[in-house]
Amino acid sequence: MKKVIAILTALVLALGLGCTFAMAEDDSVPPSTPEMKAYESAWISEDGQTLVWIGRQDEGFQIEAVQMTGENTFTSWEYLSMFDEETKSIKDAQGIKGDYKVTEEGKDELIEGSSADDVKASFTLGEDGKLTWKDEQAGKETVLEKIGNFIGSYTFDRASIAFVWDTHENHYDVLVTWAENVSQLWEYQLVGEYDPKTETVNFKGLKQLLTYKDDGEIDTSAKVEEGELEGTFSFNENGGLVWKSSDGSGDGIVFENDLIPLWGCIIGV
Repeated sequence: MKKVIAILTALVLALGLGCTFAMAEDDSVPPSTPEMKAYESAWISEDGQTLVWIGRQDEGFQIEAVQMTGENTFTSWEYLSMFDEETKSIKDAQGIKGDYKVTEEGKDELIEGSSADDVKASFTLGEDGKLTWKDEQAGKETVLEKIGNFIGSYTFDRASIAFVWDTHENHYDVLVTWAENVSQLWEYQLVGEYDPKTETVNFKGLKQLLTYKDDGEIDTSAKVEEGELEGTFSFNENGGLVWKSSDGSGDGIVFENDLIPLWGCIIGV
């Protein structure tokens, strides 16, 4: 659990670096049909090594994919594609790919000579609700499950929420931090199950009020308030994150999506 919280804390701090899930709707993008809407999500492979995100752009789709190839290396793909109404699939997606390494500073760096353009792929939804990604160049198919658009970091005033997908437990680990004042911080450690039918995350967890000393260390002598809670996370029609909790913490508040690197969106690989 300590490792999970450390990763989640890093996500809260590491803003402005990369992927955008749960983006607000662009009025210039034509509305999705139900068949198109079914593709718009984050998807993850059973082994947790591959993450695909599909979102709308112009008349078609923007698609980002990442596959972890080592502890600090990954391959990234970026595609654009139209929707094929006849087959109800994403065919002839075209884009670029490259192999990357993560530097000690936490930034992604392209490995020299690894980039390729004019790569092609297709994405098809099966009757079981799973997504098949076919890499046309490699002739490889990857089957992925829908996990919604929650991966990422969200903020409102003095509060931050970070979602990562735990591939071992097949659920979201969620860390909420909310500054009570300059020396006290509410910390929520939550476990969320994604419901594809309602497109919500149902969570349970604990909250505690932490007091910090002037040197930034937790004051272990201070009284720690604790409590159990449950609730849901969902998105409103504008793409804002809505938090409904049994303790009333998020009542009337909409959290905005921040940016984090796509390779930083999954743990346990």
